[in-house]
Amino acid sequence: MLITASVVAFIFRIINFGALVGLTIFLAKKYLMPTLNNAMYEHESAIEQIEQHTQDLQSHAQQLDEQFKKQEHLTNELIRKIHAWKSQFEAQKVKREQLHQELIESAHKKIATQQQMIKQMYVQNKVLPIAIDHAQKTLEQQFSSEDTGVNYIADVILGMKRAEK
Repeated sequence: MLITASVVAFIFRIINFGALVGLTIFLAKKYLMPTLNNAMYEHESAIEQIEQHTQDLQSHAQQLDEQFKKQEHLTNELIRKIHAWKSQFEAQKVKREQLHQELIESAHKKIATQQQMIKQMYVQNKVLPIAIDHAQKTLEQQFSSEDTGVNYIADVILGMKRAEK
């Protein structure tokens, strides 16, 4: 009987083991599988969100690169315009300085001409009448006698005759 009892015990052990394994599988499927499935779903969802976020970040980085290139182009264009404006301003400044110098020279010439005219008017108004009076008095003294006047006219006529020859 010993052999039979040990065989029966062995069979019950196998049945018992099978029941435990079945019960463990049943409980794992019933309670543990949904939890694992949820965890796997959340993990996959998190991976998808991370991938989507990575794509969004790459897209945003690409947009920023494009905006940076546009801004760099605009900046270079603005710098080019600033240099053009600066050269135009410098050219205008040089022209204004030349015009200013020309105006100053013109004013100096005008002032010199006016000073000359003032001197000439002074000579005409003051000195010339004095010189004419002086010459008139001198001539009157020289020609006060008749002989001096006749001699002078004879000398003038003689000079004219010589000039004609």
